[in-house]
Amino acid sequence: MSIIEAWELLEFNKWDKQCSKEDDYNRAVEMEIEAIKEDIANNDSDAICAFSEKMFDDDEFLKAIALGTDYEEMRIKILTAMAEDRLEQLEKDYRNGYILND
Repeated sequence: MSIIEAWELLEFNKWDKQCSKEDDYNRAVEMEIEAIKEDIANNDSDAICAFSEKMFDDDEFLKAIALGTDYEEMRIKILTAMAEDRLEQLEKDYRNGYILND
């Protein structure tokens, strides 16, 4: 294997690992969105309150509701932000030792 081939393989492996990390993160966000939707469906007051706060903090969401446009896109935007917040908090809790790795 030449030096160029070795370098290309190394770069490909870096790129592949980055893509894998992004895929894992996106799957985690999707799973968290489903959990949030389930919490809301089960009348979890914390989840409903968090959604309301995100909704009222986002002028574009309120505008979409008022005008009846892009409602679904905005709903997903808020759920995604909530999921990312939850994942960030889980990571902080894990780093602080509040969550043990099973």
